Amino acid sequence: MAAVGCGDDDSIDPGVDASIRMDSGTDSGQGGEDSGPPDDEDAGDTDAGQIELPEYCPEIAAPPAPPSCPANPTEVVVAGGDLAGANWTCANTYRLTGNVFVTSGVLSIGAGTRIVGDMDGALIVTPGARIDAQGHPDAPIVFTSSRAAGARNRGDWGGIVLLGNAPINVTGGTDNIEGIEAADTRGVYGGTAAAHDCGTMRYTRIEYAGRAIGVGNELNGLTLGGCGSDTDIEFVQMHRGSDDAFEIFGGSPNLRYLVASGMEDDGLDWDQGFVGRVQFMVIHRFSDAGTGDPNGIEADNLNGSNDATPRSNPTVFNLTIVTTDATRANQVGAVLRRGTYGTIRNSIVQGFPLAVDVRDAAGEAAAGTMLTFNNSVFYDNDADFTAGSAEATAFSAAGAMNRVGMNPMLTAVSDTAPDYSPADESIVATGGATPPAGFATNATYVGAIGPECPDWTEGWTAFPVQ
Repeated sequence: MAAVGCGDDDSIDPGVDASIRMDSGTDSGQGGEDSGPPDDEDAGDTDAGQIELPEYCPEIAAPPAPPSCPANPTEVVVAGGDLAGANWTCANTYRLTGNVFVTSGVLSIGAGTRIVGDMDGALIVTPGARIDAQGHPDAPIVFTSSRAAGARNRGDWGGIVLLGNAPINVTGGTDNIEGIEAADTRGVYGGTAAAHDCGTMRYTRIEYAGRAIGVGNELNGLTLGGCGSDTDIEFVQMHRGSDDAFEIFGGSPNLRYLVASGMEDDGLDWDQGFVGRVQFMVIHRFSDAGTGDPNGIEADNLNGSNDATPRSNPTVFNLTIVTTDATRANQVGAVLRRGTYGTIRNSIVQGFPLAVDVRDAAGEAAAGTMLTFNNSVFYDNDADFTAGSAEATAFSAAGAMNRVGMNPMLTAVSDTAPDYSPADESIVATGGATPPAGFATNATYVGAIGPECPDWTEGWTAFPVQ
């Protein structure tokens, strides 16, 4: 990566860009996401020759510019074991050799910082600590393989795990996170602290992650276990991982402005009572991403106890779920199973053998009531819903306000140079639902990016093959 701006724990003040928080409402002092179009440069000052944006475009406040970084940062080896907080800056490149457990304090990571992982490397932030990773659109934080560019592959290193004490629905209220040896108590998560703060991640890329330690026991790109409502994950890309891009075990974290690209398994996976919020997410299945059981969304309540409480019941708005796999093998846009509830709105599902599949009796009984997939556009799928299923009836009903077979006119869906913005004249400008309080309520379009809105993926994302 070319030299870009760096920062320390003071370089990005979380209070400055409070308007991009899920719960910002209109009291951020900067207009707020829910107050309509921005009134700064993004508002389109026509006197200055700029284009006025539609009212449905969310406001995104830019963080302060970071200071410059050295062209050749010093490599610092971070060996596996316990870490009591730290301040990582772009003056260094940090090499993870083994499982690094942040067991206390705050791990602060400044804009432009690069962290590379060896095959045995991973970063696990335990409930006794938190992460504060504040990148910048022009200087993202990058977690990647320690291999040289051109030789990198999925599964080159472990990934990132954030653990907290928010409620999960397993018996006893705690569990050991997958991907960490069960005997290691540093991998325990869950509890009763609904607001538990696992930390903040902004403008961060995670590449080539997903180490497996056994069958069905793998690290993902970013794993959240028992993270509560004070946890904010924003502007994060997970690229070319060997397992799930984003997996959430219970809790109620806030996630938005996410890109899941080229993962071998699912783009967004939740279970164990996840009740958080997701808004603005691209999930893109690549043509070379494997033939296992890959889905855009794979959503569960609890395997083996489908009615366990708290039941998974997230609120999800403004997704774009696409595939460029010409074979369309073993893929579903969204698999909703094992008793999950959920509210999914304003989404595009394009190019799959099956767009939405509800796979159990509990889910089918809830389809149209506690489990909804409405105000969405389904295009170029071999089938949108399983014929004769309860979800086909519920999600095809007039009240669901779904549109089938209508082209959202995405600009360029490719593996190496994608542009997920719809054409200005796209149908997705209308037909969306109004997001509830706590979201960007003006984002009434369908999909992750609105027609004529700024492309929030520009600058900080990247799509390298190796």
